[in-house]
Order: sequence, then structure tokens, then C-alpha cells
Amino acid sequence: MFHQFKLTFTLVVYMRLCLETRAVSDICSICECDNSQTYIDCSSRGLTLVPQPIPPNVENLDLSYNQLSEIESETFQNLSSIKTLDFRGNAIKTVDEEAFRHLSSLK
Repeated sequence: MFHQFKLTFTLVVYMRLCLETRAVSDICSICECDNSQTYIDCSSRGLTLVPQPIPPNVENLDLSYNQLSEIESETFQNLSSIKTLDFRGNAIKTVDEEAFRHLSSLK
């Protein structure tokens, strides 16, 4: 009985670690990232949501020609290094008033 519990617990911990590791790199498995992850190209991917998490050091994020319709307040939270965001070719209907608040480097 104890052995079965120990095995189940180990499996749960392992699966959680795998999911957390995958979450960190999700955007680069969907989009093209340069080695330093300062430029991320998510253009023409049929995205309906901005992939998360976005690396905090990203400077240029291309989200052009997707199916984005909404930009929520937490989408670009803690991304003060972003200089350019490209939303061309999306049908954005709603932008939360706080969405770009902390993007101090945005040009």
C-alpha cells in the first residue's frame, strides 16, 4: 500500500515538473524565437489568444495576421522591455485600458 502511494506521489510530482517546464517554453514552441528570446515572431499562426508565458526580456513581439480579438490587462504584465508590438491583420475589438500600462519601453 505504501509503495503504491509513493509511486503515485512520484508520478504526480514528475508530471507537474514536466508541465511547468513546458509552460516556460510554450511560446517558443508555438512561435519563432531568437536565441536570446528578445525577438518573438508569432505572425500568421491562427492564434486567438496571445501565447503565455512571454519571456520577460522580450523586446519585439510580432502578433500580426492572427485571429486576436481581445487584449486583456494581464497579457503584457511584467514586460517592461517590450519596444515593439505588431498587431496588424487582427480583428481586435476590445483592449483593456490597463493592457499597455507598464510597457515603459514601448515605442
